[in-house]
Amino acid sequence: MDDQINQINTQIAFTSALLFAISLNIYTSIAYKDLLINQNQSQFTIKKIYKISVLSANITLVVTIYFLIITYIDYESEPSISSKNFLLAAMFSLSAQSLRTYTLLKYPNEIFGVEDII
Repeated sequence: MDDQINQINTQIAFTSALLFAISLNIYTSIAYKDLLINQNQSQFTIKKIYKISVLSANITLVVTIYFLIITYIDYESEPSISSKNFLLAAMFSLSAQSLRTYTLLKYPNEIFGVEDII
């Protein structure tokens, strides 16, 4: 029973980290909008927005890896079509998040809109 409680607490912590990353994405959207409207008078710079986006992407990547591992463990312990579908979804999520993080890190000078940083 203690193992289950620890596992649930860990899942709550990772879900909270994901919510924090989503909050950072909302913040970067607001910051980018402010930068477009106020330009030189904005308190934000592309560099600052980029750093926040990279932080958010890394947090989301770690959370995605964690949930892929949990999904794999669940699939191994109880192989069913449902758990296989969840495993596939987790794998696709990891692929998408890896690509997003890679793109942000590899091409930092190609930010042309909010869709590039979220």
